[in-house]
Amino acid sequence: MSNRFSQKVSIFHGQSLPEEGMLAGYAFMLQELEQNTGKVLPTPKQLSIITDKYQRYSTKRWQVFTKRHKPNSNPISHIVFALKYEGIDLLILKSMFQLIGEEEIKEYILSEPTGQYARKIWFLYEWLFGIKLDIPNLTRIIHLAMFRVGIFRLTSTVGFPMEFSLHL
Repeated sequence: MSNRFSQKVSIFHGQSLPEEGMLAGYAFMLQELEQNTGKVLPTPKQLSIITDKYQRYSTKRWQVFTKRHKPNSNPISHIVFALKYEGIDLLILKSMFQLIGEEEIKEYILSEPTGQYARKIWFLYEWLFGIKLDIPNLTRIIHLAMFRVGIFRLTSTVGFPMEFSLHL
């Protein structure tokens, strides 16, 4: 695996970062998409970096995280980081899913099928592409908040975890 996962940068899209750090979440995904497909997508209002310092803070444009928040060295870990700390950007997620491919998505989901982020990725992948992955449904009920509380949330129904109901 290349060192692209731990490469420190001080400039992103022609703008200075608050300090030198490693791109994480959507910033990392945008860079990967540009380098691997030539696709330049709109950037979210705030992106994330990981620094060697032990202080987490935000600026208008950047969320700065400590080393303990650093995603593992694979694209799925950056998707999980983004879902956990940056919200949902459907265009970037769909483009990244296309880049990494269905097999890697299925591998991750099968590695932790009851995990909250695996379930979110499972739902988003099937919903964005209008397909059903060849993964067996779980038999126990699992409720998960897909979107931030206060806006709306999605929950699964008993026995059919990929059939979601929307609660406004």
